[in-house]
Amino acid sequence: MALRIARINEAATEDHDLLGEYVAAKQAADQANRHLKIIEAKLAADMEERHQKTYKMIDGDKVRTVTYVRAERVQLDEKGLRRALTAKVYDKYTEKKLNRKALEEAMGRGEVDPMIVAKYAQPVPGTPFLRYTEKDAEE
Repeated sequence: MALRIARINEAATEDHDLLGEYVAAKQAADQANRHLKIIEAKLAADMEERHQKTYKMIDGDKVRTVTYVRAERVQLDEKGLRRALTAKVYDKYTEKKLNRKALEEAMGRGEVDPMIVAKYAQPVPGTPFLRYTEKDAEE
């Protein structure tokens, strides 16, 4: 049995209409995405400055909504917390890494002083983004 190798025709495709359409559409999409990113950043900055959570726009039978979203998480300085709580207490709430749920429960029970933990915890803001929704006006 002979092995057959198919070759792709690599001839010049300057006169290929679909390729030209593809390249033009790709360039337009890339430009539109760059423009969208710029407008999103401006709108997010405006919403943050005005302390505006949501904007709504009713357009005929559609309700378009943009919501400013910024998540925040708490980052712990685990080395400093371990020194402050002592290794023995700290190790009760760790498994290779700090078991935050167990630590929070221990603070709730009064076994660990929340004021000490607070010294080693700081909020870390997430990257803000906009959530866009579009619904029928009847909903």
